[in-house]
Amino acid sequence: MRFGPALEQVISYTGILGIVWSATFLLGLAEFLSGAFGLPVDTVVLFAGVVVVFYSVLGGSWSAQITDSLQAFLILAIAIVVAVLGIRSIGGMGGLFSAIHEAGLAEDYRIVKEVGHTYTSSAAKVMAGNYTVPWMFAQFLYAFILSANMTGCHRFLSTKDDGSARKAALLAAILAVAGAFIWYTPGMVARLKYEKEVMSISGIVLPDRPRLTAEETSDPAAAQAVAAYEQAQAEAIKQAKASGKLKGNPADKAYAVVAKELLPPGLLGLVVVSMFAATMAAMDGNLTGTAGIITKNIYPPLVRLLGGRPWEGRALLALTKIVNLSLGIAIIGLAYLIHHGAGSSSIYDIGLKIISFISAPTALPFALSFFVPTLPRWAPLVGIIAGLINSALMNWGVWLGDTLLAPSLADYSQWAGGLMWYQQLLLNTAIAVLSTGAMVIFWSPFDEPYVKQVEEFFRKIRTPVDFKKEHGEDSDHSLLKVVGGLGLIMAGAVAVLVFFAPDWTGRFSVLFIVAFVGGISGLMYYFGRRGARRQIPAAIPASSQEPPAAAS
Repeated sequence: MRFGPALEQVISYTGILGIVWSATFLLGLAEFLSGAFGLPVDTVVLFAGVVVVFYSVLGGSWSAQITDSLQAFLILAIAIVVAVLGIRSIGGMGGLFSAIHEAGLAEDYRIVKEVGHTYTSSAAKVMAGNYTVPWMFAQFLYAFILSANMTGCHRFLSTKDDGSARKAALLAAILAVAGAFIWYTPGMVARLKYEKEVMSISGIVLPDRPRLTAEETSDPAAAQAVAAYEQAQAEAIKQAKASGKLKGNPADKAYAVVAKELLPPGLLGLVVVSMFAATMAAMDGNLTGTAGIITKNIYPPLVRLLGGRPWEGRALLALTKIVNLSLGIAIIGLAYLIHHGAGSSSIYDIGLKIISFISAPTALPFALSFFVPTLPRWAPLVGIIAGLINSALMNWGVWLGDTLLAPSLADYSQWAGGLMWYQQLLLNTAIAVLSTGAMVIFWSPFDEPYVKQVEEFFRKIRTPVDFKKEHGEDSDHSLLKVVGGLGLIMAGAVAVLVFFAPDWTGRFSVLFIVAFVGGISGLMYYFGRRGARRQIPAAIPASSQEPPAAAS
């Protein structure tokens, strides 16, 4: 509506690129299971991909959203248990800080680092410039891009009104902040306590890391011992690469090792289930969302252009399932390609590069249209083309320069390719946004049909959604009952593991998960039933509730 049918098609076609992001989620699950059970990554990619595609095709978006809710309860509870057990195993928060200093990693573990900080470890090292102030700004932009696109925004657009969308966004923000501690803690414990185990899974054999007392951290001899260890570590990595024994990035397997070492018997399987669920939650959302874009936004205009009549009803539903299946196959294939082409890059690094090179130039020009009313109808197309050209030059500028006999392209590619990740993201963002925004100089107030179209667009944005007026009675309460009831059943199934836990640590872990999942599910079921009872009187026609008229 903002830019018309032509630009709507551009949005739709660029939205298909979201399957690349889904492929990284699938590869992340494969790396986790590889670390936990030693399974081949390629095998896990195939079988996990088939499972996700199977239930997405059968159930569609609603089944995906309902199962995502249940999966979120389970994975959050288990993640809390793994984080607490990790902190407990290293001696609490005090023990964690002491272990950091003893390993000589205090600078690596600073929350905010200097821009020129060089990591102590040569293994599983993060990209240069991470965890600096500019990097944090880029991360905020990264999170914005994840939501400001055709496949990411459906989680807010599918809510019933503006208030519900704000609550969903606020809950996501709170969980993201809490998740920074819950998800990163096991990785920190793995670096400090299980480094040899993590590295050995990746095919790297390490000597024992020297441990320093508080007094030794400033001792030159101790510093030399740490440096010698890091040198031996670097040599071990080189040997693993040269011999072909290096199996991916060790950082991708750290969480699996901690869970395997610390969780009581029986709960590791639950972690695998929860990680599987998290991957499916992210992947099937993209899968069903992209399938919806193709069948609702791309297919009808394409058929009309060719002189045909778009399918409707059951025929369209069958087409959606076929598209879902095709996209699933494409995602599995992309996961294979990324795995074999990424080298030693971590899944996290791959995701950041996808956001920088693909998502930023395709999502942000359209996001700008919500804030700048004086953009011509073709302005986002300029930003998309400029951003994607810059992405191509950053990655293939040297080849293009040699092919086209343009040395300046090669020089630019070498300069841009040498930038830190957050600098590349900010550069691509600036090019896409500024080139889009600069098009305001071509705004014409004399194009009355388009001016009225833009005014109507912003009027609708400012008008709150009246769900009852536009759609009738909502189904929130029935959905709460369904999700809450299924959650209670899931909590009961998990409770059976109490009888297999060998000690009180295992029993308390299981009971916490049961209480967490069962508590949230019970509240949902209670409020769903109470709301349904309140809706019954409102559904009775007012005329049937009026007392009979008095006889005259």
